[in-house]
Amino acid sequence: MEVHTFLLHLLIILLSARLFAELAVRLQLPAVIGELFAGILLGPSLLGWVSPSDAIKLLAEIGIIILLLFEVGLDTDLQRLMRTGLKSFLVAIIGFVAPLLLGFTFAYWVFGLPLLVAMLMVAPSPRPVSASRYACSPTSNGNTAWRDRSSSALWSSMTCSV
Repeated sequence: MEVHTFLLHLLIILLSARLFAELAVRLQLPAVIGELFAGILLGPSLLGWVSPSDAIKLLAEIGIIILLLFEVGLDTDLQRLMRTGLKSFLVAIIGFVAPLLLGFTFAYWVFGLPLLVAMLMVAPSPRPVSASRYACSPTSNGNTAWRDRSSSALWSSMTCSV
């Protein structure tokens, strides 16, 4: 995609997202509904004016991470958060830590996955790691090790049980 085409698509995306966000707010709907509608209207589903290229997908991911977190930060009321106190803090921490610990415990101790795979499976990430990609298979020296199923390369020298 040429630079001027990319910049034109970006201009169309930003202007239409802003326009439909304002219309949604006037209809007493969340602004994100208008932005979603702009994407559906301009994308390949309806008008087809903008096609999702790698650069646009990358900008969309960055926008989700940065702008969404910024908006959440703008809407956070620290005084109200401080008034709710210890109970809300404990609920948030336990709601985050407990699934991580339980997932790691099951992956590492119950299913016998390598330490790194077990940690990556429960790490918060937009692209989860699939344990089914790795297989326990025999090595040339008679031991067993984890291998990548897609490339059959040795992934970890940690022994596993077949």
